[in-house]
Amino acid sequence: MDFVQFYALAAKTEALQDPAKRGLNNIVHGDFNGFLIAATGLLIVFLALTLISVFISLLPKILDALAFMLPAEHEHHSYAPAARQTSDNEKIAAAVGFVLHEIHSKQP
Repeated sequence: MDFVQFYALAAKTEALQDPAKRGLNNIVHGDFNGFLIAATGLLIVFLALTLISVFISLLPKILDALAFMLPAEHEHHSYAPAARQTSDNEKIAAAVGFVLHEIHSKQP
């Protein structure tokens, strides 16, 4: 039996064939218990979201309790290198370069 035949057999139920048993009135008062099914679905979703919220709120405590199994954190300190001492020759070369740049940039 393939899917089409199975669906055709499933669609031939009394509730689907009789127009009087379809509609909003049947959900409220009929055999389908629509409000009970909706309330059950809402309850399942509410409980699942509550469990997720509780788990997220307890996660720091769980991690603290399991800290003995986790590796220790190593803080890496990277200090900036010490400022390099410039000699007088480098300062003079920088000043000469600046002056030459100013002279050449002002000429047309």
